[in-house]
Order: sequence, then C-alpha cells, then structure tokens
Amino acid sequence: MYPEVHTSCINRKICSAGRCVDKDDDCTACPAALRPSSCSGNTLQSFESQACYPGYCHAVSRFTDCSAQHTPPPDTCDGTLLILHAPAATCDPGGPACRYAVTTVDCAATNQVCDQATAMCKAP
Repeated sequence: MYPEVHTSCINRKICSAGRCVDKDDDCTACPAALRPSSCSGNTLQSFESQACYPGYCHAVSRFTDCSAQHTPPPDTCDGTLLILHAPAATCDPGGPACRYAVTTVDCAATNQVCDQATAMCKAP
C-alpha cells in the first residue's frame, strides 16, 4: 500500500480527477454522458460523441431532416383496429426522435373487419 500524499495545485493549475492540470486543459467541461437529442422545428439533432480539448468540450452531432424520412412502418391491424402511418416523419420532442404520426381507424364502427393482408377495412 502506498502512503497518501497531499499536493496543492498552484500557478494556474486546478485539481481534476486527482491530479493537477492547467486550467486550460481541464476536461470537466465535458459531461460524463452525451447531451440528449433535441428537435428544432422538424430537424432532429443527435449527439454521437464528444472530445475534450484544452479549455472546451467538442460534441459531434448529426442533424436529420425528419420530413425527408419517407419509409414509414407498414400499416397493420390490431384486432378490428386499422393502424395507419403518415407518409413522412416529424420530429417528436417527446422522444426526441423522427416519428411517423399514427391514425387509428376502428373498422368495427362501420361493420367491417381489419384485413391484415391488405391493411384495410373490408366487409366481413
């Protein structure tokens, strides 16, 4: 076991992670976790990585235009309910993520059934 040694950080140095570093080299500006994704209008900004440089934290982000996403999940049936997806995505700040709006139609309300093969309401 090593003896404990106390060192004062002086001359523009600060203590960071148990060692003395120059104030300009301190990486405490970088949070432990990546910043959360966010929406600005219909654009999703997601953060992929971050790096510490002397005096600042650089976060690498990606911007996705949600309205340019044109591959919605397939429409489907859930019992007598027809689940329809919008043709283009929007940025949902609750996720945040690009999501397709969902419309639910109750086929039984018009005395029809939901046909899984065609994802349409049809007469029984």
